[in-house]
Amino acid sequence: MDSVHNRINYTCDLCEKKFSSKTNLKIHIDSVHNGTKHKCDQCGKRFSQKSSMKTHIDSVHNGKQHKCDQCGKKFSHKTVLKTHMNSVHNDIK
Repeated sequence: MDSVHNRINYTCDLCEKKFSSKTNLKIHIDSVHNGTKHKCDQCGKRFSQKSSMKTHIDSVHNGKQHKCDQCGKKFSHKTVLKTHMNSVHNDIK
């Protein structure tokens, strides 16, 4: 039998990705999932900060966006709208 088929698969409980060793699974969890403790209950996306998750829910799932008064373009973050206003409409770099 081929040794590749004899490998034990370790599965991540958070995303179901499979790994050939426990060490690789631990590296994956530490680099991908640790620090992403806040999970969107609507789509499962994870965030390191609760405020980022709330912004995600508001903009993606609840349709709450910040609209430019001058051109109508919509942004999920107020700070991005401010940057847009300064660079596009107020010619501030």
